Amino acid sequence: MVGAQRAAEHHTRAWMALDGPVTAAQRAAAMRTLAYLLAARCTPEARAEALFWLERATALQPREAGSWFNLGYLHQQGGQHASALEAFRQALVLSPDMDRAWYGLGLSLLEVGQPAEALEAFRANTRLQPHSPHGWAGCARAHLQLGDAEAARDTLEHLRQFEPRAAQALQRELQLELPRTPPGTLHPGGTP
Repeated sequence: MVGAQRAAEHHTRAWMALDGPVTAAQRAAAMRTLAYLLAARCTPEARAEALFWLERATALQPREAGSWFNLGYLHQQGGQHASALEAFRQALVLSPDMDRAWYGLGLSLLEVGQPAEALEAFRANTRLQPHSPHGWAGCARAHLQLGDAEAARDTLEHLRQFEPRAAQALQRELQLELPRTPPGTLHPGGTP
């Protein structure tokens, strides 16, 4: 697979170097492809080059929400949360229903110590993806950072109703005790 990936990178670079009638959209698409291939290597050097190409692609096509999201994701993976926040927010300006951008925004907001804003981002994610455990886990983490263990428990209990394994793993990670309710029974507090 590594050989195929390197070959794809080589062909994409060669295509980008062609002179001729190449539109900005085609050039941006090639840059995004190269960035995705580089990011898959999971090394700091490849991530830095992927960021370079994604930034260029985004400059060529600033209305491409997916590019902004991927730019945010790469910044987030590198611990550059201020840049990630900017990119995720731009993705959401362009595509307000991009659930993964709300989730990424929430993660970076938690990292920079803004749990109230993170909670709102995770809630937006769960409105768009109500059965994805990741947004609910983010809500629980944000509640804990806000000092509201009861709301975190309610969120875990809600998650347990449809993703019991994810809830159990998160419960262990967060070291929260849950009240025992029979499966399929809604928690008295309702949906968090």
